[in-house]
Amino acid sequence: MEGSKVKMEQAHVVMFPFILQGHIKVLLSLGELLSEAGLYVTFVNTHQNHKRLANLQALTTHFPNLHFESISDGLPDDHPRTLFQDFFEGMKTKTKPNFKELIVSLNKKSENGLCPPVTCIIGDGVMSFPIEVADDLGIPIFSFYGTSARFLWAFFNIPKLVEEGQIPFFDDNMNYRIHGIPGLEGLLRRKDLPEFCALKEIDHNMINFFVEETLAITKTSGLILNTFDELEIDSVQNVATKCSKLYTVAPINALLQSQIGPRAQSIASLVWKIGLELGDWDRLTIKTTIKELMGSRREEFQESVDKAAQWAKNCISKGGSSSLNLEKLIKDIKGIKEIKV
Repeated sequence: MEGSKVKMEQAHVVMFPFILQGHIKVLLSLGELLSEAGLYVTFVNTHQNHKRLANLQALTTHFPNLHFESISDGLPDDHPRTLFQDFFEGMKTKTKPNFKELIVSLNKKSENGLCPPVTCIIGDGVMSFPIEVADDLGIPIFSFYGTSARFLWAFFNIPKLVEEGQIPFFDDNMNYRIHGIPGLEGLLRRKDLPEFCALKEIDHNMINFFVEETLAITKTSGLILNTFDELEIDSVQNVATKCSKLYTVAPINALLQSQIGPRAQSIASLVWKIGLELGDWDRLTIKTTIKELMGSRREEFQESVDKAAQWAKNCISKGGSSSLNLEKLIKDIKGIKEIKV
């Protein structure tokens, strides 16, 4: 009974990533970090992706506070699940009620002592419906954004670029510099923008949809950003002006390794049944780029890599920015639990 009591007193975090493997892997690493810190973590996938996770029992042996659930995305089996507006809208209308039902069921389980009541949700920042579910149920939510602060800051400024006529653009010069975004002057090119910005005929409904999905993260209890301060401090500071709280916690895999040591090596192979495939990537482009980096620009490239590696090492070390931000995130989540109690 005493063990059950301790379990019920744990803060309970429900995590829901976007469906792509890259989104799932990095958010799962964050879940492992939170579970290692003593939080009860429920990691939610769609049924399709849950089936692709291998050796879950072995993984939960390493992380006994980590638990897995899956829900239907609500879409027909023959739906292509391509990343277009209709897919996102489908998730918003079809997946949302299933996710809400799961949260309600977890809280019902807590009444029977099977798990702690849900303290908060961490949802992938490319989807707004977890935020809507959290709002409906009165549960705090944090958003996790897996790309760079620079990309997110550019996304925040898309309405401004449309208003100024920089989007859409009608020629094929993708290296043309975007201007007028504070902190990104001379750095941002057309090809750095989301793909829908390159359409010859702009679809304002589509742009509004994706911008609104992203801007929803400003309404959350905080934003967890997969970057570190030293790498892109200007963009981090700009994004911070849009959020109630900002936690930069990258590189997450390295942070996990620093926390759990040699165990990380054996855990890495447990998760996915298949690895990364090049698929339809342009292999010639990849080969040419590598040859260039290892040739005429080798010293420049090596210097940049060494500098970034040292920054990353510093930020995950004790007292480093990412290490401190992770501690702050854990403290804030536990603080929510204490307020609820």
